Amino acid sequence: FNTSPTAVFDVCAAADGRIVAMAGGRIVVAHTTAAGLEFRTVYVHVDLGTVSKVAGDPVRRGEVLGLADAATSPIHLHFG
Repeated sequence: FNTSPTAVFDVCAAADGRIVAMAGGRIVVAHTTAAGLEFRTVYVHVDLGTVSKVAGDPVRRGEVLGLADAATSPIHLHFG
């Protein structure tokens, strides 16, 4: 788990999963529970130019996905 991000605006994965979509400043990550149920997390206002992953790639809890988009004012991230 990333307990010491390198920048205030790091966007980190909330749980292990895989990226299922990236577009329009959004990253969607699918996760599977121990019971086999799937849920998704959505990160909005991400600067996709800072993302080194592509759809289909696995992610680990705490892994930096990218940076919050500095073009939003004030800089913020929606997570749901």
